[in-house]
Amino acid sequence: MAVYAVLCALFFAVRYSESYASRRFVVALPTAFIALAAMTAVRRGGMAIPAALAASAVGDLMGAMNLFFGQVGLFAVAHIFFAYDFSRRIRLTFGRMAVAAISAITVAAYLVFILRGIDSRPVSIEVAAYAFIIYCMLLSAVVQSRRRGAWYTAAAMLFVISDGLIAYGIGGGRLPYATVWIMTTYYAAQGIFARLFLLRDTPED
Repeated sequence: MAVYAVLCALFFAVRYSESYASRRFVVALPTAFIALAAMTAVRRGGMAIPAALAASAVGDLMGAMNLFFGQVGLFAVAHIFFAYDFSRRIRLTFGRMAVAAISAITVAAYLVFILRGIDSRPVSIEVAAYAFIIYCMLLSAVVQSRRRGAWYTAAAMLFVISDGLIAYGIGGGRLPYATVWIMTTYYAAQGIFARLFLLRDTPED
């Protein structure tokens, strides 16, 4: 994970340099690296998480090329892979259901707030559909019964926060140092997911 941290730091260094316009691809390097690292543990951990990380890396590239709809589509695919993996070990408890319910109310309220600032109907539909998919990912992370379940939940929430900040910008909001907040939470979420995957002994671990 040390290499991953270095690649994340490289992104921020390039992002705030004069050469960023010609080196936007660096945004995908951290996630591409952990996707390749996860591929080495497919026999132990299954294929879903590596596939999710790979889709995220390609989504990062789409974002670097300003292909918004392609980026959102690939991240939706990534979240579906994450949700599929997490949902293989579901165990409902009162505490988990309470967290899921509070998260649902929070996500729904925030989505209504964001949609009020979006004039484009196609963009509104895409944002709403994406919000539903990422909530399903969060829900599956919350109610699963894997070891280190709290870490999965924390990473999923970081992902929701990152995408929520992006949605805030789409809805017309202005956040100081938005890139720092968005990418820090995003890279943290992906790094935690990758680390948890590499610690598995079996796909159900």
